[in-house]
Amino acid sequence: LYRALFGESPQLIDEELGKARPKIDVAFLGESVVEAMDGRWLGKHIIGSSKQKQQQQQGKKNLPMINETFEKLFRKDKGGELEGVALGIAGGGAYY
Repeated sequence: LYRALFGESPQLIDEELGKARPKIDVAFLGESVVEAMDGRWLGKHIIGSSKQKQQQQQGKKNLPMINETFEKLFRKDKGGELEGVALGIAGGGAYY
């Protein structure tokens, strides 16, 4: 699939990073919440909400960002037992 989309072998990513990509143990498919698990919202990196920044200024404890929790649980290089990938697209709409 990668080769069909980009015309190159995915091993080029490994060479660029200087290490092999880990094998995926679990994949999450979905929409906005799953996209946020990857640290993105509508394709842009999540930095944090204005509410979180306000709470930090007031010295209140913030809940962790969903992407930080995902990395802790599903990134082996960050201490997780499983290697996961979050494949989500915000705004897609789920119909039940």
